[in-house]
Amino acid sequence: MNIPFFNFRNAVLLALVCVTGCALPPYDYTQFRQHHPRSIVVLPPLNESTSVKGTYSYYSTVTFPIAEMGYYVFPIAVIDQFVSNLRQSRRLERG
Repeated sequence: MNIPFFNFRNAVLLALVCVTGCALPPYDYTQFRQHHPRSIVVLPPLNESTSVKGTYSYYSTVTFPIAEMGYYVFPIAVIDQFVSNLRQSRRLERG
């Protein structure tokens, strides 16, 4: 069985594109580190899963390592209430 597209040259080219296509240049965090942030806000993700508690399990997964690094992470309930109020006010403005 001879498939015209699949040959060694195309396989190497495809592998090269897959490996180098996802490479991003490193981000420069010097300005961030110079300001010495003490607190970080973790914004709520959009829950597109079938799990009702999917959003809150994501919160615990993300906020715990940040808090362990010494940053103050704003409480989940406060940020969630703030974002929901902000969304409601924007809906009312749009009409």
